[in-house]
Amino acid sequence: MSAGDTGAPFSATGAPFALTNAPFSASSAPFPSGRTRPAPVSNDFTFKELIDLISHALLVIRAKWYLGLLGALLLAGPAGYFLFSRPMVYTAQTALLAQSTLDKVIGTSEGGGSEQLRENNLRNHLSMMTSRKFRARLADAFTDAEKKLIAAPYNAVPDAEFFQDFFENSIAIERERGREYYTISVSHQVSGTSILVADRVATEYLNYVQQEYKEANLRGFAILEKQADSIRTDIAKVESERLDFRKKNGIISRSDNQGILTERLKRLDGSLTEIRVKRRGLETLTKQAQADRAKSKFPWDNSYLAGFANNETLRQELDRQIAQRAVLASRYGPNHPKMRDIDSQIEAINSSIQRNFDVAVRDLEAQLDVASQNEALLRKEFDDSFESSIEIEKLASNYEILSAGVDSKKITLNELEKKIGEASISSKLPADFMQIVDPAYLTKHRIPKKALYGVVIFFLAMGAFVGSPLLASALDERVTGTADVEKVLGLGLVGGIPKLKQRVEDRAHVVRNKLDLVTSEAFIAIVGHLEVNSALRYPRVLLVTSTLPGEGKSLIASNLASTFRQLGKKTILVDLDLRRPVQHVLHGVSQEKGFVSWAKSGFPANERLLEPDGSLGVRKLVDGTDLISAGGAESQPSQFLVSDSTEALISRLRSSYDVVIIDTPPAGVFQDALMLARFATERILVTRESVAPVVQVKQVIDEFAKSELRFQGVVLNGFIPRNANKKLAYGYKAAAQGYSYGRQEKGRPATTAASPKLPANAVAPKQPAATPKG
Repeated sequence: MSAGDTGAPFSATGAPFALTNAPFSASSAPFPSGRTRPAPVSNDFTFKELIDLISHALLVIRAKWYLGLLGALLLAGPAGYFLFSRPMVYTAQTALLAQSTLDKVIGTSEGGGSEQLRENNLRNHLSMMTSRKFRARLADAFTDAEKKLIAAPYNAVPDAEFFQDFFENSIAIERERGREYYTISVSHQVSGTSILVADRVATEYLNYVQQEYKEANLRGFAILEKQADSIRTDIAKVESERLDFRKKNGIISRSDNQGILTERLKRLDGSLTEIRVKRRGLETLTKQAQADRAKSKFPWDNSYLAGFANNETLRQELDRQIAQRAVLASRYGPNHPKMRDIDSQIEAINSSIQRNFDVAVRDLEAQLDVASQNEALLRKEFDDSFESSIEIEKLASNYEILSAGVDSKKITLNELEKKIGEASISSKLPADFMQIVDPAYLTKHRIPKKALYGVVIFFLAMGAFVGSPLLASALDERVTGTADVEKVLGLGLVGGIPKLKQRVEDRAHVVRNKLDLVTSEAFIAIVGHLEVNSALRYPRVLLVTSTLPGEGKSLIASNLASTFRQLGKKTILVDLDLRRPVQHVLHGVSQEKGFVSWAKSGFPANERLLEPDGSLGVRKLVDGTDLISAGGAESQPSQFLVSDSTEALISRLRSSYDVVIIDTPPAGVFQDALMLARFATERILVTRESVAPVVQVKQVIDEFAKSELRFQGVVLNGFIPRNANKKLAYGYKAAAQGYSYGRQEKGRPATTAASPKLPANAVAPKQPAATPKG
């Protein structure tokens, strides 16, 4: 096949990738974009997304199960030891009922207060049972032998501090809400001792409450009697003071005094309001008249001035005289007797009008003065009446206070006399308002404690087993096969290479030597993806780089070269990783000649440059692929890579080969790959699982995109198929299980994608290998 032939082995006829995408591909976006087409964004969390999230979590757990196992052992182990090493604890229970049988006969409790008071009393019982005072009394109720029996299992000294802690931690008292029923639970390592303590708590509390109740009744009875005598004396004294105050100040009643004063103030307030409105009207009218008088000699726009006295008549007369003068002026001169006569009349009318205006303004001012004086008099009378009403109100209030004090003391006396009667009855009754319902007995749990401990430990272990891998995955910022690589990196997935099991020296020749059918299929899938999704035809220059060292880019480049060669393409592999070249090691060739030695010799270009004996030392590999080795390592190769001779070399290789594959240094460490990317028609980024951080890989992708040198996709290297996401795993499993069409004949190997049917114009490899067993 010639270098310029554009015939593709993956055309519609005989192409193994014509009908389906490569099994390791997840994107069908064309290369010019370099990115997958973003899916429509939705704010709703769909059921499918939930399933995907769960599937991803299960995948992470399966991939990092060892971390889950370690977490489960570290968490459940100590928890199990702590729970199962605890000594057996027995719980005894007894019950108290806070209800007296005498209440039903006499009824003193029901008439003593509301439901809230009853609830408060029941809560008080609970507080008293848990008080330090009662606990100290309870500790004194045990004999020395019983105290030693209680403290023995704990290897403690039976002192007051021990019993306070024991009662607080080992005794639980609960009351059923809305009922008078109390349950007392006592926990102890000896069953008999727990029963002993539970019974003693119940009996001692009954004795304690009965004693407190009787003493409180007697003290309360004496206090109530003393208070009642004091209140009776106070009532008599206040009654006498109230009568003397009424006689001295002439207080009839508060309501009558308030009625008289209110009526008087109401009349004064009405008159004051009326005169105030009149005064404000006159004030406004006077100010307007004064302003109009000062502004105009004839303020006819002011209605008050225009209508005052006979101003309207004078105005009409003035208008008539002015009109008559206008008629005479057309006949006579200004000094004519008739003209002088009518001018005198006009002047006299004007004088009368001006005099009326002045009188009107003075009249308004006089009315305003009268209104102001009347308002002041009414205001003084109102204020005096209001002060009088306040004084009378004070006297009435003092009288009411005296009356209220008498009434309040009478009510208090009635309540005290009622309580004295109840206390007298209660003090004479037996204090049996609480009784023991059940003597202490041992409780049995529905579920054995050891079974509960086992369930707790199981859930702790499961939580650690699930949570540890998920936490580790969340903290792991590197590219992994469990995640959706396309979504994470924002770049289409060209293919994936599973973790190779061959020897290190054989991994670069998996395709050439057909060492693994599934891995060979993966490399063919990458080539198929490039063929199907690229608009470019041959010849093509493919640049292979990675983010960090050790991601397998050189291995990928070597196997891709063998793949293209098996598909009939004249291929050359150029090792331009001049900082750390490895292709000569992978293929076992000498470093004597290569790119660096050629560059250092001045970039000589001649007709035999690409011959084996040329300056570049082009070598023919076993499968027919040509190789240009690095020819030595160089710490600063930029001077060679930016040379026009390098660009000319790539152009010459394009004219001589169908496929030129360039192996470059890691793009995340050095800029060499970015310099060489401008010579390539296509670029792929190799990333190994759990090596490069996602942020650094994205940075490399963005740097190439900014230079308009976008990657055609990413190749995930070294993923573990059983731990990979479904986009990677499905294709791998299909190839691994020997998926093919038709029925395999006996004695004949199945046709696989490792030996595709070549088109008629393809050049077959010089040393075709036998078809591997399916």
